[in-house]
Amino acid sequence: AQILGMRFARIQLNTHGYKHECREAPFVDLVRRLQIRNIKVIFQDDGKNDETIKIPGQYGHFNCEALIDGSHGAGVRPYTWQAPRFGLPTGYAGGLTPDNLKDELSKIEKAVGTRWIWIDTETGIRTNEEFDVDKVRKFAQVASEFVA
Repeated sequence: AQILGMRFARIQLNTHGYKHECREAPFVDLVRRLQIRNIKVIFQDDGKNDETIKIPGQYGHFNCEALIDGSHGAGVRPYTWQAPRFGLPTGYAGGLTPDNLKDELSKIEKAVGTRWIWIDTETGIRTNEEFDVDKVRKFAQVASEFVA
């Protein structure tokens, strides 16, 4: 997709824990057009819009991934991490910080086994609402211990 001349490699659909209506035909057409352009679509796996997440797979679209974030973007860690549910490449988010990442990745690893995953953080690498490069470095260092 291009907006104001910028090219994007992914589009993330954040539903923030609310059920959204999805008209299947236009949605499938959109995902198909994005797939042709090699643009990934990331769905928030929030337990509210499962039917929407299943649609692309029914049509053979494989440029889709799921993001499990039980806090719906609020940056809060879950009590337990769920296993991937849709056969899609899956990412995990929700309260991940440089200080808790090692423990949380160990917990996520128990839920996913040997599957390939990715992680996402935003609030966990900020200080006073500002992007903190030192926290990013520490986050990356901790994460690197889990990279095969």
